Order: sequence, then C-alpha cells, then structure tokens
Amino acid sequence: MKFRLLLAALVAVYAATVYAQTRTWFTAVIPFDATGNPKFAVAATGAQGTPRTLANTPVNFDASGFPKFVLAAGTATPTAITTGDGTCAAPAWAFTSDTTTGFFRNGSGDLIYCAGSVGEFRMVANNIVVRGSSAYEWSSTSDAVGSVDTVMKRGIAGGVSVGGTTIGSLFKADALPTVSSGFGGSPSITALSTPLAGSVNVGTGGVATSGVINFNGTAFPSAPFCIADSTTSNITTRVSTTTTQLTLTTTTAWSASDVLTWLCISSK
Repeated sequence: MKFRLLLAALVAVYAATVYAQTRTWFTAVIPFDATGNPKFAVAATGAQGTPRTLANTPVNFDASGFPKFVLAAGTATPTAITTGDGTCAAPAWAFTSDTTTGFFRNGSGDLIYCAGSVGEFRMVANNIVVRGSSAYEWSSTSDAVGSVDTVMKRGIAGGVSVGGTTIGSLFKADALPTVSSGFGGSPSITALSTPLAGSVNVGTGGVATSGVINFNGTAFPSAPFCIADSTTSNITTRVSTTTTQLTLTTTTAWSASDVLTWLCISSK
C-alpha cells in the first residue's frame, strides 16, 4: 500500500513538472523598456538567461514553433528592436543559413549591406555608395529575378556606361579638357566643358584650320565617336579621335572668336 502511494506521488510530481515546462515554453514573458523596446536576456551557449518580466507581456508559439508576440492590455507598444553594430564579416542583421550576408552599422547614420563579407552598398548621409564593379540592372520581365537585358554601371573613373549586357555606350565627364595645339591665337576652352560635351573659342582665327584638344582625366576605353560644329561661322568642322585627344579640322579657316562645340561618346 505504501509503495502504491509513493508511486502515485511520483507520477503527480512528474506530471506537474511537465505541465510547468510546457507552460514555460509556450507562454514566455518578454520585458520592454520605457520606450517600448523589447529586452532579451542573452546567456552563454547552453546556459539560461536571467528571467525578466514587465506588465505580463506573453510570447506564444504557433504549431510550427514560431514565436507570436501578443501585447497585454496596458503595455507599451514596441517602437524599435535594437541590436549590436556588427561587422561586414558578421552583420548584426543576418541569416542563420548565411551569417556573412546582411546589414551592419558602420558609424552614425552609416549602414552597409554585405554579401559574403564583402560590402556591396552603403547608405550614409545623403548618399548611396556601391562598389566599383557593381551595376544597376533591369529585368526583362515584371519579376526582378527575370533575365537581365539593360545595365548601367561605372565604366571608368568619372564615366558611366549604359546599354545591354554585352554592348553599350560610355559617357565620360571627369575632367576639364585643355587645348594641346593649333587653333588661332589664345584659344580657350569654355568653363565647365567635359570630355563628353564642351566647346572651344578658336581665338584670333582667320588662318587656323586645325586644333587638338586633350580630353584629360581617365582615357576613354576606346576612341570615342564625336561630332563637332562651328556655332558662329557655320564652317564645316571634321573630327578625328584617340582615347585621349580630339582633333578638329576644316578646309576653310575659322573666323576670329569662332566657337566650336563637340559631343563625344565611346563604346563601353
């Protein structure tokens, strides 16, 4: 008889323990600070964190084991979830199956997205910065995972290319060109001119039939395609190019102070 009573008592204690564990696992309590941010106690692997409660805010789990946060009446509505800064090798916001891909805080107002521990793009102040080999690509379908047919990227320093996946055009605007030789007396490049588009005043004119302009900056990847025009005297002006220079020629001398304009675009 005593044995049966002892066995019944042990069964009751076991049942109560299992019930308590089930209740503890499926209805946890998560604290929130004064501003409504949840506070999670982090302990060493295999250890139990120090329990902290606030206003009886329960956390339930669904049938698949995912937590369901339910705010009890009278509790503060959480406004933010905060984490540590992280690094590019270990982003603060990452994935369990890919811990080197995600976001980390690089500084005040400075957020960087990394993929495989490599910084892909950065959002800081009023700027978005991407690495030199990155490209903006457009899908050929309404789905972003469709095949790419249009690309815009950094072709060279100060140059942007636009086109398809294999061909396209490059726009270079990284320097103020200068007169190398020719034209009339005291020729001058118009302020704010670039290798992409600009103009030159031939100077005294009357006798000059050719002149050479240095593009400056990083060389075009290939000799650009250019057009030129005489905006003052309407004298036909021909062009020839290299990756670093633009040569303008005419069969009739340009007039004094004639202004010649150019537009140059290369293949990417």
